[in-house]
Amino acid sequence: MTSAVPGTLAAFLCFFSLTVNVAGALAQEATGKQPTATAKPEKKLTEIKIGYLRAYAPQLALSVLDVPPRDEGVAGGNVAIADNNTTGSFLGQKFSLDVTEVKPDADVVPAFQEMIAKGNRYVV
Repeated sequence: MTSAVPGTLAAFLCFFSLTVNVAGALAQEATGKQPTATAKPEKKLTEIKIGYLRAYAPQLALSVLDVPPRDEGVAGGNVAIADNNTTGSFLGQKFSLDVTEVKPDADVVPAFQEMIAKGNRYVV
């Protein structure tokens, strides 16, 4: 004696797949319109200005292989800004880095105040 379950199951799956697909096609015909992308409102970008204040003096190295790069610290900041702008594009944020250099023995207060006047709210 054979079981009727495999045949019944196959018939049910065929009926189900036809009903799902036909219902979607009929819904499109009833409206007479093709689905279109809805216009999204323009996101306002929030600009986040970050200042990088550094005292730089060339350093002597024991070997030509140990010379520190001129943009040490700044290069990492630029990579971080690029990464943050990638994520920020989804969140409506734009990051910028403003680099200011002073001599090691110079007063940093005027440079700091100038950065604040430019709109930098975060200073490293």
